[in-house]
Amino acid sequence: MIEIVWMSVLLGIVSGFLAGLFGIGGGLVIVPVLAMLFKAHGFPGEIVILMSVATPLAIIILALPDFVC
Repeated sequence: MIEIVWMSVLLGIVSGFLAGLFGIGGGLVIVPVLAMLFKAHGFPGEIVILMSVATPLAIIILALPDFVC
């Protein structure tokens, strides 16, 4: 369990660095790495991609009120 937390922190650092350095969207890095993490932790294959795409989408939706105000 603690491994996924550290991998998520590392993923956030790397994607933030790449987004700032090259101007690419974080989803370009986050979604494939999340898919690999979820698959490595034994989640069923049919929901791995769904979870990988839904996770950044949920973050965007939760951050939306900050952009509106």
